[in-house]
Amino acid sequence: MPTLLVVEDDAHQRRAVRIGLEARGYSVVEAADGQSARAAVDAGRPDLVLLDLGLPDIDGVDLCRHLRLWPDAPIIVVSAEDDDRRMVEAFAVGADDYVVKPVVLDVLAARINVHLRYAQQLATVAADEVLTCGSVSVDTAAHVVRIGADVVDLRPQQYQLLEVLMRHAGRLVT
Repeated sequence: MPTLLVVEDDAHQRRAVRIGLEARGYSVVEAADGQSARAAVDAGRPDLVLLDLGLPDIDGVDLCRHLRLWPDAPIIVVSAEDDDRRMVEAFAVGADDYVVKPVVLDVLAARINVHLRYAQQLATVAADEVLTCGSVSVDTAAHVVRIGADVVDLRPQQYQLLEVLMRHAGRLVT
């Protein structure tokens, strides 16, 4: 059963989303603000995050940037902000999708399923694979990068970028 983190400051909306998603077979963890969301992520990695941008203690885009430090969980922004600039900001810091409120729960559940399926496919492809290009090797199962025999420490986004480039060596990557 996939675990979803719902970050929403409005208690009624958060409860409605939780009830609807639990009825569809998901395990739901709730967070009313950014600090609670960070604590929930630290307590147990969710399979997917539903993130409202209008939080009382932290800007939702900043929280999205922080949550992206754990790149394996897709982030779907669910916000009343129907502003192209905010959408672009959210995508730029790591959001995988952006849904404008009010949300139809069936549509949201369908989007969740797509992102979870895609994340599972990526995990399956990446498991137990070592990518090599020259003296650089990336162990995708252990998330270890080596240049020759030396281990290189990278931040999560740096690792992700290197892995994408290694998978597409010799090709243009946008």
